[in-house]
Amino acid sequence: MDKFLIATNILAAIGFILIVIAVILTKLAINKYERKIANQEAMIKNRDKLIEDFQKRNNMASESNAILRNECLEQEELLKKIANTSVIFLIGREKEALKLIRELTRDYRSEN
Repeated sequence: MDKFLIATNILAAIGFILIVIAVILTKLAINKYERKIANQEAMIKNRDKLIEDFQKRNNMASESNAILRNECLEQEELLKKIANTSVIFLIGREKEALKLIRELTRDYRSEN
C-alpha cells in the first residue's frame, strides 16, 4: 500500500507542477499580448499626434493663403486704378498722372 501512496503522491506532484507550468505559460502569453497591445496603442498615439500636427500646418497654410489672396486682390485693384488713371491722363497730362499714381501707391503702402 505504501507504493500505491507514493505513486499517488508523485502523480499529484506532477499534476501540480503541470498546473504551475500552464499558469506560467498563460501569464507569459498574456504579457506578450499586453505588450503588443501597448505597442499598438503607442503607435496610434503617435499617428494621432502626427495627424494633429499636419492639421495645424494645413490651417496655417490656409491662413497664409487667405492673406496672400487678399493682398493679390488689393494689388489688382491698385493696378486697375493706375491703369484707369493712365488712360485718362495719357495725352499731355503725364505729371498729373504720375502724381496720382504716387498718391495711390502711397495709400496702398500706408494700409499695409
